[in-house]
Amino acid sequence: MSRPTPLVASWPVSAIRPDAAPGPGKLTITPAGGILFLVVICAIYVARPILLPIAIAILLSFLLAPVVRALGHCFLPRSIATALLLSVLVGGMGLSAYQLSGPAALWMKRLPASIPQLENKLSSIRQPMERMDAAAQQVAHLTSSATPNSPPQVTIAASMNWESHLMSMVQSSALEFLITLITLAFLLASGGTILERLVKMLPMDGEHPDPLRMLLPFSPDSALVLRDTERQVCLYLAVSSLINCLFGLVLAVGWYCMGLPNPILWGVVAAVLNFLPYIGPMIGVPLIALVALLSFDTWHQALLPPLLYGAVAFAEGNLITPLTIGRNLAMSPLAIFVSTVFWGWLWGFPGALIAVPMLVMIKEFCRRLPALAPLTTLIEP
Repeated sequence: MSRPTPLVASWPVSAIRPDAAPGPGKLTITPAGGILFLVVICAIYVARPILLPIAIAILLSFLLAPVVRALGHCFLPRSIATALLLSVLVGGMGLSAYQLSGPAALWMKRLPASIPQLENKLSSIRQPMERMDAAAQQVAHLTSSATPNSPPQVTIAASMNWESHLMSMVQSSALEFLITLITLAFLLASGGTILERLVKMLPMDGEHPDPLRMLLPFSPDSALVLRDTERQVCLYLAVSSLINCLFGLVLAVGWYCMGLPNPILWGVVAAVLNFLPYIGPMIGVPLIALVALLSFDTWHQALLPPLLYGAVAFAEGNLITPLTIGRNLAMSPLAIFVSTVFWGWLWGFPGALIAVPMLVMIKEFCRRLPALAPLTTLIEP
C-alpha cells in the first residue's frame, strides 16, 4: 500500500508553506494564499459591526481574566465575580461619562460660536495673508473680466442635520457596546479565553490530526503557546493603560495649574488619544492649542498648554514607555504606525485604538511558532 499524501500538501487555503521553503526560516506565499488574504480583508471590513465588538471583548478578557481569578481565590463563584467586576466597570464608565458630558456639550456648542474670537486673536498673523489674498483676487478679477461669457457661479448651500447623525452614531455605538459587554461576560464567566477553547475543540489523536498543527506546524503544545501569548498581551494592556492614565493625570494637573478650563475633560481626551501611538499627540496638541487660544487672552498663556502636552508626550514616548515595557514587548515604530493606520482604515477610530494590542498578540503568537518566526522580524525593532 502506498503511503497516503500528507494533509499539509492538500490544504486548500494554506497561505504559508514552510515545508516548501528552500531553507529554515523561509516562507513561501502561494497565489491562493494572496487571494485568501484579500478575501479575508474584505470580510473583516464588511463584518465590522460584529467583529469589532468581539475583538474588543477578547482583548479586554485578556486584561480582566486575572482579576476574575483573583476574586475566585476569595471563594467567589466565577459568575458572581464576573458580574461584580463588570458592574463596577460599567458603573464607573457611566459615572465618568455623566460627569464629562456637561463640559463636552458646552465645548461642542462653544467652538463654532468662537470662530470670530479666534479670528481676532489671529489677526496679527492673518494680515500678511490678507495682503497676499487681495493681490490674488485682483489677478483673478482681471482674468475673469478678460474672459467673455463666463458662466455664472452657482453656490449650493448644503444643510446637514447633525442631531439625526449624532443620534444614529449613538445608537450604533450603544449596540456595539452591548455586544462587547455580553461577549466579555461570557468569556470571563466561562473561564479561559476563546482561543484556548477553540484549541480544545480540535481533534488531537493520531487518526485525526490537529488542523492547527497542519497549518502552523510547531513543536510546543497549542494551549501553552496561546496561554503564553495571552499573558504577554495582558501585560502590555495593563502597562499601557496605567501609563496612559498617568499621562492624562499629569496633563490634567498641569493644565489646572495653568488655569485651562475643564482640565479633567482634556486630561481624559489626552489619555484616550495616547492609545494611538504617534497619531494621538498629532491630534491632541492642535486641539489643546485651539482650546487655549479660546481660553486665554495673551499669547504666552495660550502657548503653555500645548507645549506641556508636547513635552509630556515626548518624555512618555521616548523614555517612560520603552523603559517600562522592555525588550520583550518592544515593536518597530513603523510596524506600530502601519498597524494603527491599517486597522483605523478598516474599523475606524475604535480599530485604531486596539491596533497595537492586536499587533502584540500577533507578534507573541508568531514568535513562538517556528513556521511563523520570520514574520516577527517585520514587527520587532
